[in-house]
Amino acid sequence: MSRAHRHCCVLDVRGVVSGYGFRSLLGSARRSSPPPDRPARSARPGPLIFGYGGSPRTGFSPEAIHIYRIQLVGIGTATAVPAAVTGWNDWASLAREQRRVGLIHASSNVLAIGLQAASFGARLSRRRKAGSALSLAGVALAATGAYIGGHLSYRLAAGVNHAAPMLRHIPDGWQRLCRYDELSEASPIARTIADVPILIVREGDVVTAMIEQCAHQGGPLSDGEVISVGGATCVVCPWPQARSV
Repeated sequence: MSRAHRHCCVLDVRGVVSGYGFRSLLGSARRSSPPPDRPARSARPGPLIFGYGGSPRTGFSPEAIHIYRIQLVGIGTATAVPAAVTGWNDWASLAREQRRVGLIHASSNVLAIGLQAASFGARLSRRRKAGSALSLAGVALAATGAYIGGHLSYRLAAGVNHAAPMLRHIPDGWQRLCRYDELSEASPIARTIADVPILIVREGDVVTAMIEQCAHQGGPLSDGEVISVGGATCVVCPWPQARSV
């Protein structure tokens, strides 16, 4: 640039890395206001122009920062609603013990969303300190809900496909399971391949083989009922009443 604009923020990166360690980039920010009738000195490899505004720390005016915070809080609060609806749908398929923990997880998240919504309203009414306090409280509750959600997934195995880990133990290639004439219509039988239980179901001339454990709770599908839903053959797990196509 041959001429520098007034009130532009210039970051001096010379000496950021030295024999004494790293120096704060923001700490080296300074304001430069060269006379309008005199061109600025040619930039050496050190200085780097990074923004424009009234704040040497961020390059944005306090009012612009306030508007950006309102927008971020509003967008984050709005996008949390579809996630809550999805989580509620997942909660409906959990076991009783998992549902109890899931309710605590959901309650923490709902309260966090409420606090963020209140923060959004406070910021709109220019009560900035109240908006910041409400946001911090919402973040703390969201972190608590995230911790409970991790316990729900990793400790209680909620929403985990229990059948997927068994696929790694099945050898590659074709495997012998049973004779075709051993299969009866809509009467599943169980066999094993490398100690992995396999469920075999016959529908007309079509034979389907799947992992014998339910993907939701690991229930024995061989004890379930075979039904037809929308023209597709399904096996109803005897434990959570889930359907496996």
